Amino acid sequence: MDPIKWMLRIFLSIGVIFIVIGVYLFLQDWETLSWKETEGVVNESRVLHLGVRRYVASVEYGYLVDGQMMQGKVVESGPDIPTYSSPAPPRRVVAKYPVGKKVIVYFDPQDPSKAILEPGLSRGSLLIFTLGIGFVGISLVVRNEFLGKRTVS
Repeated sequence: MDPIKWMLRIFLSIGVIFIVIGVYLFLQDWETLSWKETEGVVNESRVLHLGVRRYVASVEYGYLVDGQMMQGKVVESGPDIPTYSSPAPPRRVVAKYPVGKKVIVYFDPQDPSKAILEPGLSRGSLLIFTLGIGFVGISLVVRNEFLGKRTVS
């Protein structure tokens, strides 16, 4: 098989996989918009330095569901806790959620231990989907430009 065709198939496959994962994560994010809400209080809010140029915002909050006190750590939807190469973005999150602040907590009515402060589409899900579109787009452009110019002998 022609190595260019093989490489294009790999790029196309990676793109399709990223798109499928992005859509799955988007649907999970979308689901958080229908979660129930309750009042909560921020118990801890700080920037963690995880190593060389890796920072995260650590926000912990308590909330009450059916008389039971629950604890949450998730600020926004997405596949993972966002890490940053600079402390500035996590500092903005920490400033938004200082210790003692009353917050609206959105929780999954089927599993109240799942909670979030900012429901909806996450940057991580959007990034994964966009990367998938990029991989598919690159493979199609290269296919049309490079392989389209080949002539059959």
